Amino acid sequence: MLDLQIIILAAGEGTRMGADKPKVLVDMNDKPLIVHLLTELKKTDLTYSPIIVVGHQAENVQKTLGDEYKYVLQTNQRGTAHATLQAKDVTQKRDPQAMLVLYGDMPLVKSETIESIYNTHCDNQDKITMATTDVGDFS
Repeated sequence: MLDLQIIILAAGEGTRMGADKPKVLVDMNDKPLIVHLLTELKKTDLTYSPIIVVGHQAENVQKTLGDEYKYVLQTNQRGTAHATLQAKDVTQKRDPQAMLVLYGDMPLVKSETIESIYNTHCDNQDKITMATTDVGDFS
């Protein structure tokens, strides 16, 4: 197994959701979206210590999730790549062999999917692995 670093992007405002809180804290089945993802991560056999990139209402996210996690701040929300870059200093100290970047607002991702992505990445000795899906025709 490769030394793994997980980065969870949780800096977005969620304005399109019409919420008065960050989208990762919007409830689904009485739990914030990000809690569903973290619960699934804990079910995996992966060894990891996630870095959570926070931004909009960062204190609220940190208060909700507690001090079990390492947080980095994205002061200006400039997209996914910029958010991921905010974790650079922390990840360089560890120098992981693999990184898994997840969106904090993906409550339906299952532990088996996360492990499958990681295992495919390792088995193929890939530089980059991206999970994609076909959502069909919206028309």
